Amino acid sequence: MKKLGILLIIIGISILAFVGIEQYMAYKEREALIETVVKSQEKRDYKENIKDQNSIQYNAKNPVGILEIPKINLVVPIVEGATQETLKNAVGHIEGTGRLGEINNNYCIAGHRSHTTGRFFNRLDEVEIGDQFTIKTKDKQFIFTVVNKMVVTPDKVEVLNPIEGKSLATLITCHPLYSNRQRLIVVGELKK
Repeated sequence: MKKLGILLIIIGISILAFVGIEQYMAYKEREALIETVVKSQEKRDYKENIKDQNSIQYNAKNPVGILEIPKINLVVPIVEGATQETLKNAVGHIEGTGRLGEINNNYCIAGHRSHTTGRFFNRLDEVEIGDQFTIKTKDKQFIFTVVNKMVVTPDKVEVLNPIEGKSLATLITCHPLYSNRQRLIVVGELKK
């Protein structure tokens, strides 16, 4: 019986060590992505160096920006695409949705709700109408004020649509926590 107890303790410690190492590696990857954006801002003028905007392929190693939500102490890199691979260490711009900061566009960002408090969109439900969030790119900063918050079923894709005369950014995650039955939607409008 004593050997079984020791074996269970060793297994428990091994599992905790594995989870801790995995969390640390994910943290380091996010920090590296954020650093990539920051260094790009400091070292070069993004617009002058891009000859053909369409030729650039953004991915998990090449973030498009940083999302900051002060209300929930979140700073996370944004990558192009919302696939399982890209959403491991960042939030992702949903391809085919609007362009960032342009009128008549809705720039949509999807992110997981991690099981760890304070990671990704885990605390997005705490954001309220009137709160602000910022999207920083290599050459610009966009400040959005939350104008709508709702919970919808996954088939309600009209939340991705633009609204005429407005520049929007929509944050999307699964709801409730630990479930994918619904979607939590937070819509921000660009401050003028």
